[in-house]
Amino acid sequence: MATRAMQQHFALATPGVFIEDFSCAIKRRIMLHGRMYISSEYVCFRSDIFGVKTVVVLPLREVVSFRKSVADIINPSIEICTATDRHVFASFFASRDHVFEILSELRRIQHYAHALLPPSPPGSPSPPSPVPPAPAALPAPAALLAPAALFASPGGAISPLHA
Repeated sequence: MATRAMQQHFALATPGVFIEDFSCAIKRRIMLHGRMYISSEYVCFRSDIFGVKTVVVLPLREVVSFRKSVADIINPSIEICTATDRHVFASFFASRDHVFEILSELRRIQHYAHALLPPSPPGSPSPPSPVPPAPAALPAPAALLAPAALFASPGGAISPLHA
């Protein structure tokens, strides 16, 4: 059900595996409250405040960097950058660190998946958007060894998928 909602809300043909959604806000001239949806392939955001609709679709393969930050002096946030854009998401209501952990794990999975791909034959086009390298100090992702770990909440329980 959640995968179908992502397809409809964000016009995605194949959104990947839905992981979780979060209440948060995106920083524009003002904070616009909405929901962030994370799948194995995308980070998406949707807001509809007084008829003003805001939709952001970020393919994970295009994310150059992300980091924890603080918006408006007191609001813990996450800044996600692509080659052309910078998006600040805040007001996570105590789940910013959990969102950051999910994004970090997805980045590690993409890095290791990219590293496992066979090299392209000579003369063939290179992949359109290689995944930036993960920091060398990071261990192999636990999710490759135990996929359920990716969906575990901080207490260790498996988080339910939201409809």
